[in-house]
Amino acid sequence: MTTGSSYVRPLLGYGKPEVERLAGRLLVVRYGETGSIGNGDYEQEIREAIRARGIDPAPFFPAGHLQSLVVGMRTTGNGDTGVRQL
Repeated sequence: MTTGSSYVRPLLGYGKPEVERLAGRLLVVRYGETGSIGNGDYEQEIREAIRARGIDPAPFFPAGHLQSLVVGMRTTGNGDTGVRQL
């Protein structure tokens, strides 16, 4: 089926532990439940829209859905080791 949209999955084939290991070398990542940390997805807005219709959104989403948010970059090289906040 063709939908007219496409996407790239550059990490296809890598397991979550490996992706987290690689990200941890370069990025500072915060994790938290949906709604407890800022993020760029639409889940919170979708939950609010469902709630506005008088429906409990909980059955539509997995319980304990953990989000990730990149909050900084690890800086290395030239004798500098630290974190640059985004």
